Amino acid sequence: MGSRTNFWHSTVTLSNTSNNYIFTQFDFNGKAFSNEYYAVLSEKTTPVEQNVAIDQFAKLLEQCPLAGYTKTVKTTGLSQFSDDPALEKNAGKVIKWTNATDKTEIEVSGYFDVVTQRHRVAAKFKAPYNHAVIPSKSARSTTAAKFTVINSLQEEVLGYWLDFDGKEVYYFSLKPKYQIVMDSYTGHVWRFRSAASKNIVKNTLIGNAATTLELK
Repeated sequence: MGSRTNFWHSTVTLSNTSNNYIFTQFDFNGKAFSNEYYAVLSEKTTPVEQNVAIDQFAKLLEQCPLAGYTKTVKTTGLSQFSDDPALEKNAGKVIKWTNATDKTEIEVSGYFDVVTQRHRVAAKFKAPYNHAVIPSKSARSTTAAKFTVINSLQEEVLGYWLDFDGKEVYYFSLKPKYQIVMDSYTGHVWRFRSAASKNIVKNTLIGNAATTLELK
């Protein structure tokens, strides 16, 4: 788990569960612009074995409605995981479906995992970042952010950070008409509860290096 800079020249925040990965991609200003879901399909050593697995997945995928998607196939070349030919020299084909209207993308390809030192086949599902969808836990990130909270409600609120397992960690209370500036990170999630009723007032995601939230 952690953040790294990849060949798109931007920072990605990674949440890893087993062989599935969820990336939130940020630009260098700390603004999130895409979500990507990776599913490792299999481990295959040679390009021939990888191509068989890639074709099998493509056949299953094309049983789904793909209206509006344009399919492209590269017989050899780099996958979505690297721009280093030395690492990808044994990678198989790359099949990609792109929807220019809603800016979504599906890609299945072979790649070399530099961490496990294994060749793998994986699918990538990419969509524009949706700020309306708030994750249930914070993502690990090294991109610092200043988080300003303004309480315009008529009641006191309690501020909780949602940790990497989605558990609430109490940080502060904020009286009506007061504000506070917190040190946080992009990809982190905060929850606010009524101090009186303990009901949830608001959940918010830090999407930028400077984020302001007004509770009203």
